[in-house]
Amino acid sequence: MNARVEQQVYNQCITILKLKDKYSSQLLERASEIIIEKNIAPIHRNFKAVIENIQKVEEKENETNDYTLVRGASYYGEYRND
Repeated sequence: MNARVEQQVYNQCITILKLKDKYSSQLLERASEIIIEKNIAPIHRNFKAVIENIQKVEEKENETNDYTLVRGASYYGEYRND
């Protein structure tokens, strides 16, 4: 029974290490920090969830709103500082 548990842990480690093929080392480091900080079980599924969450937050931060209505200087009578 003990050997089976060891094999499962080993397989879990291998799948986590394979994430480096798909994601940057910086992203994996950030995910690792979050997992340790929040005391989350360090399994492949949790790593993927944390990575996806980090990517969503980054996308939201980088998202620009092209539909913002901004009134230019001409709307305000082109205020001049003479």
